[in-house]
Amino acid sequence: MSFTTDVKNQILSVKITDGNAQRAFVSAFLRTCGSVEIVGDKFGFSAVCDLSTAKTFSKIVRNRYGEEPTVTCTKGEKTVVTLVSKNGLNILSDLGILSFDGAEVNVNLSVGSVADGEECFKAYSMGAFLGSGSVTVPFVEDKKKKTGYHLEIVFSKYVTASDYCALSAEYGFMPKLVERKGQFVVYYKSVDEIGNFIALVGANSAYLKLAELQIKKEIRNDANRKVNCEVSNMTRTVNASVSQREDINKIAQVLGLDALKAPLKIVAEARLTFEDYSMQELADHLGITKSCLSHRLKKLSEIAKTL
Repeated sequence: MSFTTDVKNQILSVKITDGNAQRAFVSAFLRTCGSVEIVGDKFGFSAVCDLSTAKTFSKIVRNRYGEEPTVTCTKGEKTVVTLVSKNGLNILSDLGILSFDGAEVNVNLSVGSVADGEECFKAYSMGAFLGSGSVTVPFVEDKKKKTGYHLEIVFSKYVTASDYCALSAEYGFMPKLVERKGQFVVYYKSVDEIGNFIALVGANSAYLKLAELQIKKEIRNDANRKVNCEVSNMTRTVNASVSQREDINKIAQVLGLDALKAPLKIVAEARLTFEDYSMQELADHLGITKSCLSHRLKKLSEIAKTL
């Protein structure tokens, strides 16, 4: 099961009982995956979704408007929800999608007042995500996937998408908006923003899963940083030891180590014997400070450069 499916299934389990919240949910759902239908003098809508979503959507429509949409299963996994009736224009007007001034019917593109109030904003976000939302997270268990955090909702009209962004800002959410192939995508990239949105729409288990994945990722990154640091330190130790031994061998070949003063000779012989020791380990073995050891090795390097 994808993370998107997991979130949507949890949204479907949330009960929306408030009438205004139901209206906001239905309006957002239709604006993201639905279309207006006109048959003769009757108005209505249709929407394409999966069967579970179709059942929940139809139930909310029935509770709000007292009319039962028709649910038709098509080939594949998609389902079409349709409602066309004599009361259809009133329903679409209540949803803020159409308006009728007594002479002509107009299409409304703005969100309008249908999502006013925190509960209605929550319900609107739920309906919009069910209609065209998706979310991806970098699952640390799957090393083949190299994706970043991304949550988006796709709107067909700029005005609707822009209004939804402005409405989101009123409740502390700051999504970005971009046009993609003639559609308008409202999206989040920050894991914190995605987590907040998922919590808003009632997908609490998905929120906890996201937090767990983030913790695992941080632990893995911390472990990688430690390993990289250790490898870097080992590389520096090996490189320093090689350079120091080259200098000492040069002195041994040209002058002989017996020509060195006792403190330098002791350090030179120890460096050749314990080639894998770090500076601190070698200093501890000799019973001197690391600073003293470094000074004597530099002195040996200076001698080697003169030869």
